[in-house]
Amino acid sequence: MRSKRPQLVLQELWGTLIAYQLLRRWLDQMAQRAKQPANRMAFEASSYAIVNILRFANLFAPANIPKQLEHLLQQAHLFVLPPRRQHRPPQPRAVKRTQSKYPKKKCQSVA
Repeated sequence: MRSKRPQLVLQELWGTLIAYQLLRRWLDQMAQRAKQPANRMAFEASSYAIVNILRFANLFAPANIPKQLEHLLQQAHLFVLPPRRQHRPPQPRAVKRTQSKYPKKKCQSVA
């Protein structure tokens, strides 16, 4: 948090929470467009894409921002994660020997 006063810290926290909720809501729309459950969408990659559109929004005419967001919705299938792996059968547990701090003495044969 960059703010020093309690009211400004609270304001900054609320701003962060609102931004997070907006990201989640847009991610939900992307999941509906891709016909996937929301937990199959890549949050980090999607959030980067959404934030980049909004970050560079001042470079576009205001009428083009909805077109950019619609284009992102059309690309929603690119942000779908692969299905989770099935759980593997449990492996038997074994205690490994701890290695000695000192090198082992090589065996010398008597000739």
